[in-house]
Amino acid sequence: MSILLLIFCSTNVMAQADFYYYNGNKIPITLNENKVCVSIPKESDIVSQRIQENVNILHTIADGTFDIIVISKSDYESLRAQDSWQEDLKSVIITPCYFLNDNAEAVVTPYLNVELKKEQDIDLLNTFAQDYKLNNKGHSKYLPLWYVLSVTPESEKNPLEYANLLYETGYFVASVPDFANLVSQTTYGQLFTPLGLGMEKCERMGPNPCPQMHVEGDTVYVCTNQGLYSKDLSNDTSSWQLVGFEDIPLLDYVRRGQDILALRYNVNGSFLLLSHDGGKTFEDITPDMFIEPLYPIIDASYNYRGNIMNNLAQHPTDPNIILVSSLTLGLFQSTDFGQTWSRLSTVPTTGFAGYHPLNPDIIYQSGQTSAWIPYINVSYDCGQTWNVINPYDNGDNCINRIAFHPETQDKWIVGGNGIVFKSTDNGQSWKMQKDSLFVGWKFTAYDNADSDILYMAGRGSDIHVMCSKDEGETWSIPITLPKRKTSETEIEYLNDFRQYGDKLLIYTESDVYVVLKDQLLAESTFPVNTVTGIEQQIAVLETGVSYYDLTGRKMERPNGFTIVVTNYSDGSTKVKKVLY
Repeated sequence: MSILLLIFCSTNVMAQADFYYYNGNKIPITLNENKVCVSIPKESDIVSQRIQENVNILHTIADGTFDIIVISKSDYESLRAQDSWQEDLKSVIITPCYFLNDNAEAVVTPYLNVELKKEQDIDLLNTFAQDYKLNNKGHSKYLPLWYVLSVTPESEKNPLEYANLLYETGYFVASVPDFANLVSQTTYGQLFTPLGLGMEKCERMGPNPCPQMHVEGDTVYVCTNQGLYSKDLSNDTSSWQLVGFEDIPLLDYVRRGQDILALRYNVNGSFLLLSHDGGKTFEDITPDMFIEPLYPIIDASYNYRGNIMNNLAQHPTDPNIILVSSLTLGLFQSTDFGQTWSRLSTVPTTGFAGYHPLNPDIIYQSGQTSAWIPYINVSYDCGQTWNVINPYDNGDNCINRIAFHPETQDKWIVGGNGIVFKSTDNGQSWKMQKDSLFVGWKFTAYDNADSDILYMAGRGSDIHVMCSKDEGETWSIPITLPKRKTSETEIEYLNDFRQYGDKLLIYTESDVYVVLKDQLLAESTFPVNTVTGIEQQIAVLETGVSYYDLTGRKMERPNGFTIVVTNYSDGSTKVKKVLY
């Protein structure tokens, strides 16, 4: 302990307290001597980039004011040895990490929360804030006597110590540090092995749609912004090879022998490229019907209609039959490998489209409407008639890529935004499970050897993977892919998710990563709970749950001291404050 305190002596971490006050009681905690939290104001982007490039980020905490990362003590020591560190300290805040009394890992963020006895005590709080060099961030929208303060680089103590000091004055009802629980954020960097494709190829040309990858035999083929690349997965020492469509930003492709039909990002109305030699040479065969102004522009940034095509899908038994989905124009089908097309549906495809692998007479589109209502548009007769199904009456969600049970036609499962949807009657009715992390579960897959096992990959504030061992009835706590910043944005998008043997392939904007199935299952044995796992929705009158910090800022998931706002169908609202 004394060594760690010596290391921190010149910063505002000063990790001396081993307790905090909650409901008037001293709650014991244990210092985590192996981890340190570093918070950098978002306006100090140069400092943030310099620090993050020189450390291994163990955890990230979503926040609107700071870039909050957790690093190892050894990385922290390395930062302190850099020539720029004294200058960086003018904007950086260092806080400790702890083990709570249930052995859960938590980090003290730059914030503390104080409850006033009466409104007039705000002047008293501001006096303390000025003396301690704290920023008063304002009161909670839902709990007006609760105020959030943050330490500054000039503060001499950390938020835990200031919270205890303020409570011990006796002037305030409560004063607590802001703990961010790391249970659901635990990093498993050793699980994710990058295959070395590289960020310069993996970054998208925009937030949507998703560039795809496909596994053919022992080879994975990846659509990148520089063409189609492949890698032999049976040989760990193999390197990536350019297959074709060099320097073309690709979204998806289908194959018929040496013939490849590729879907590219739109450039001046060019969508479809056809190659007869595996992608070495190709021609544009985009039909006029893909770009004609058939429907109103739904986004003012689009300079003409029908300019976003999402994905290709190939018939499971006839390679000549292909679907292509459009964000604005609906769904098209070709029966001659892209030479001619007919429109099957006018419903926009904001998610994915495809055939049921066990019964290709069943065709689906998925997504959400312009009013954010999730939908599945299903045809059971090869596209002759359609049924628009809304699995979620409360709206404000999305249906993503559907996974079909490999042996039982009636069983479908798909992820949404914070929800898992399941059907046992060919998609006609659905039940759902809620995920309080509110991850956008983009991709769902049955294990290729055991249909009781399922996987989901998605993105919330980070990219997550979770699994189920009982056909999706219960799910593990999501495991987080350590964040890698992209060169253009802090957001790293998830592109695709596939399986090869016992390897799970996760395609993001920074690389293609491999996760070994057995390792994932072994690490995913955490108990499911209502904070970080999946829970069955049983309150039929509940219309929505939102999470806020004590300033009233909406959060994707509960974390630390959280205001939980539950809305009901009768118009009533229930508000409670909970420590997660």
